Amino acid sequence: MKVLLKNIKEKDVFHFHPKEYSEIANWCRENLFIAKKDDKGKIYFYDTYWGLGCGGDSHTYTFAEANELGKLEYYCNLNEVEVIGQHKIEYFDEKDIFRLHDQHACVESCNYYFVRKGAKRSKEKMLQVLNEKLEKAKHEIEWQVARVDEYSAKKKEVELGNLEIYI
Repeated sequence: MKVLLKNIKEKDVFHFHPKEYSEIANWCRENLFIAKKDDKGKIYFYDTYWGLGCGGDSHTYTFAEANELGKLEYYCNLNEVEVIGQHKIEYFDEKDIFRLHDQHACVESCNYYFVRKGAKRSKEKMLQVLNEKLEKAKHEIEWQVARVDEYSAKKKEVELGNLEIYI
């Protein structure tokens, strides 16, 4: 859906898809834009590479510049979401979770997780996560049981005098 300037609100977040990729054109750019108003009330976008609340060193674009360089895709509005920690995303439906980032999400502290205001915990998502954790735990137990069997067999070999085995 085409983004129109008249529909953009301050703190709208957009994924930006550049028409052309190049190392220089994308250097220190996250391609995640947040709409902000200048002193005269005119909307501009800043790239989140240097932080979500930035303005300073961030690359900024007017609506016309952004459209000339690529395509804007609406993601969320920061006034309509609330910050949660990464450990809480397993409680909510994917449609209610938003991940913003800076510095190309190079470390976990460069990821910021949000949930739609008023979103409720999801029984389905929590059951999915618990099932995944159960499967992982069962797999780890099976792997450890196999290791116990392997080490027991090797111990028996050494007790019988076979010192040429790998332990």
